[in-house]
Amino acid sequence: CQVKKSNTPTLLIHGDADDFVPVTMEPEIYKAIPGEKDQLIIKGAGHTKSRYREPETYYKKVYEFIDKYQK
Repeated sequence: CQVKKSNTPTLLIHGDADDFVPVTMEPEIYKAIPGEKDQLIIKGAGHTKSRYREPETYYKKVYEFIDKYQK
């Protein structure tokens, strides 16, 4: 798992209706990330569709995450 090698803060965003990368895989990926991390699961969103399904929630989380680690 490549994420085990990362020391970059990572934000996982996943749609629970994703049929390409099932949301059931997300906990394993999240657990494997050794560094700072956060997650957002968007109800009803398919693969790469989270920002369209709940744009306010999506962008709020993204901007907060970036602001937290921006130097």
